[in-house]
Amino acid sequence: MSADSSSGDDDDGRIASLRAALDAIDYASRVPARQRRGGAARLRAAVDFACQHAASRGLLPEELESVVDVVAVRSHLDQASCTALVRALYPAATVSAEVVVGVVGCFGQGATKPPPAVQAALARWLVNVHHVLEDPRSLACLYGVLFGLLDMISLRSPLCHLLSLLTRRKHVRPYRIQYLLELTRQLGPDPHLAGLLRVYKDYYPDIILGTPHSTKHPFSSKTDAEWRNKLRTIQEANSTHISSTEADSGFRMKRQNGHNSKGSILPELHTFYARETSVTLEEIDGVDRFVDNLERIELPNQLAASFRDPLLQKYLTLNPSKIASQRIELWLSQVFQDELECLRDGGGASAHLTEVLSALLKYTEYTNVIPPVAKNFLQRYLFLWDGTSNVKETTGLLSYLPVLPFEEIRRSFLDPLQRAISANPRAPGIIFTFFGDLIHNWVVLMISDPDSFDMVEETPRQSFVRLYEHASTVALSILSSAPDVHIPTTSAILTFYESATYAVSTSYASHSAVLPILCPPPHLIYLFLFSASAAELSRLCALLATIKRTYEVSLGHAITHSPADLAAFNGYLMDACNILWRARALLASDANAKGCLFPPRLLPPLQDYVARRDRDYGLAAFFGLSHNALLAGMAAAAFRRVEVERHALERGSVEEQDEDGDEDWTWHAGPVTQRSLVVLEKDGGAAVSWREYRVEVLRWLEERALGGVKELMYATMKDLMRVNA
Repeated sequence: MSADSSSGDDDDGRIASLRAALDAIDYASRVPARQRRGGAARLRAAVDFACQHAASRGLLPEELESVVDVVAVRSHLDQASCTALVRALYPAATVSAEVVVGVVGCFGQGATKPPPAVQAALARWLVNVHHVLEDPRSLACLYGVLFGLLDMISLRSPLCHLLSLLTRRKHVRPYRIQYLLELTRQLGPDPHLAGLLRVYKDYYPDIILGTPHSTKHPFSSKTDAEWRNKLRTIQEANSTHISSTEADSGFRMKRQNGHNSKGSILPELHTFYARETSVTLEEIDGVDRFVDNLERIELPNQLAASFRDPLLQKYLTLNPSKIASQRIELWLSQVFQDELECLRDGGGASAHLTEVLSALLKYTEYTNVIPPVAKNFLQRYLFLWDGTSNVKETTGLLSYLPVLPFEEIRRSFLDPLQRAISANPRAPGIIFTFFGDLIHNWVVLMISDPDSFDMVEETPRQSFVRLYEHASTVALSILSSAPDVHIPTTSAILTFYESATYAVSTSYASHSAVLPILCPPPHLIYLFLFSASAAELSRLCALLATIKRTYEVSLGHAITHSPADLAAFNGYLMDACNILWRARALLASDANAKGCLFPPRLLPPLQDYVARRDRDYGLAAFFGLSHNALLAGMAAAAFRRVEVERHALERGSVEEQDEDGDEDWTWHAGPVTQRSLVVLEKDGGAAVSWREYRVEVLRWLEERALGGVKELMYATMKDLMRVNA
C-alpha cells in the first residue's frame, strides 16, 4: 500500500514539475530577459528539466502543443533555448494535425516568425515524426506550401527531404519540375535538390537530370537516425500505437522507417512509372479509397513487398493475377536458390532466411495457401536442415501443405522432418504441434471445397486417415520407448488428438460430414486412462466425450459406420466408466468391455494380492473416484465440503467444525464407499447417497479445471444423462 502510494506521489510530482517548467518557459518567452523574475538561471533550469523529461518519457499531446506554441513564434527566448526545446520534442503519442499546421505556419520570413535556425530545426523535426502523425494527410495537404518555401536557403535541405517523403504521383506537376530544374541551374549541383528530382523522375521518367551527385543518400543523417531510435523507445515504453485505425487494419501502405528497413532483404512498396489514369497503392489512405479504385490500382514494382505490406496482400487477394503470382514466385525462387547453394557448400543459412521464412509464413497464414515455390524449397531444405534453426517458420509453412497422397507426403516431407528434428530436445512437442496444425488445415480445405481435389492414388479421406494413423504410430512409439515421458510431450500428443477430433466434429456440425470419425489407438487410450496426471486423465475423458457426441450427430444424419469401429469405441467408453464410476475395473464381462486389455490370466493373482493387503479393498473398485491415486484426495475434499454443509444446516451454524468439536456428529474417516455411507448415516453423520457423493466429486473436479471426467460420465451413464436432460 505504502509503496504504491509513494510511486503515485512521485509520478504526480514529476508531472507538476513539468507543468511548472512549461509555465516558466512560456512566461520567459513573453517577458524580456531583463524584466524576468528569477533571471536566466530559472529559465535554464526550466529548459533543462523539460528536455530531460521529454527525452526520458516523451511529451503528451497537450505538452507537445505547449512547447510548439512557444518555439514556433518569435519570442524573447534565446536561440539556444529554442533549439534545445525543438531537439527534445519527443511525442509520447501521435502528433496532431493542429501541431503540424502550427509548425508549417511558422516557416518563412516575417516579424513573427522564429529565427531561421529554429525553422530549420522544426523542419527536420517534421521529417523525423512524419511516420507518427495522427493523420498523415494533414502534412500531405500542405505540400504546395512546403514546396513554395524551397527558395529559402536555411530550409532547403530539410524541406527537400520532407517533400521526397511526401511526394506522390498527384504532386508531380510540370511547373514544379520546371521550378526544380531552374533552381538546380541557378544554384549548381545541390545533392538535396537532386534527391528530390530523382523522386520526381520515378513518377515522370522524361525528366533529364544532369551529372548525378556523388552522394547516394543525400538525406541520410546519423543524428536523425539516433533521434528516431530514441523516439521509438519512448513510444514503445508508453505503449503507443502510432498507426491510425485504418493503417492498423491494413488499408494504408505500411512504410518502414530507416531502422526497420536497413539490412532487410524484403523490398518496400514503391510504384514507379505509373500511368496518369491509374492509382498507386501509395495514394490509398483508407478503405473507401481502396474500394473505389480497386480496378484502377497499378501494381508496384516489387511485388515481394506483399510479404511485409498488408495493403498489397489485400489487393492481391481481392484482385488475383497470374502475372503477379509469377513475379512473386520468381523472386522467391531466386532467394531460395541462393540459400540452398549456401547450405550445400557448408556455409550455413544466411541471416536473411529467417526473415524471408517468417514473412512467408505470415503471408501463407493470410492466404491459407503455400506458394508452390516454397513447397519445392522446403522439400529440398529438409534434407539440409539442422532441425534447430527456424523451427517455427519451417513447421508452420509445412502445416499448409496441400492434401496429397499420404505416401508422397511421408516420403517428401514427414520422414525428412522427423529425421531432422530427432536431435532437438523439443522434438516430440514440435512434431505433434505440426501434425495438429496440418490436420486442421486439411480439414478446412476439405470442408470448404470438397470437390476441388484431383487425386488418383487415393481420396482426401484416405490421406487424412493415413496421416492420423501415422501420427498415432509415432505417439505410441514415443510413449512406449521412454520410461519417463515429459509432460510437454504428452500434452502435445493430447493436443493433436483434441485438434483432430474437434476438426472432425466441426465437419459434422456444419453438415459437411466429409471425414470419418477417428479414435486414438486402444493402447494409447489406456496409457492415458492410467496416467500419473489428473489433467491428462481429464483431457482423455473430454476427448472420448467429444467423439461420442460426434457419433450421435452422425447417426442423426443417417450416416452408417463400421460395426467394428462402433464396438471398439463402445468398449473404450465401457472400460472408462467401469474404472471411474461403476467399480468394475479390469473386467471384460460387460458388453463391449475390453477390461483395459488386461490379461485375464493375471486377474486372479492380482485380486488375491489386493485382498491380502486389505480386506476392505477390492480390485474392481481400486481405480474409482474414492480410491484412484489421482482423484482420491480431491474426492475426500469434496465429501468433506458436503459434510460441513450438512452439519451447518443441522446445527444452524455456517462455521466449519473440527472432527472433535461436536460429539453428537460423526465425521467420515474415508475413503468413501457405498457401504461406509450407510454406516455413517446410522452413526449420526451426514446422510448422503452413493450417487449424490459421486456427483459432488464430479462437480468438485470441474471447479478445478478437471471437467473432462464429469463430461464423459454425463455423456455416457444413463442415470446422469436423464438428470442432465
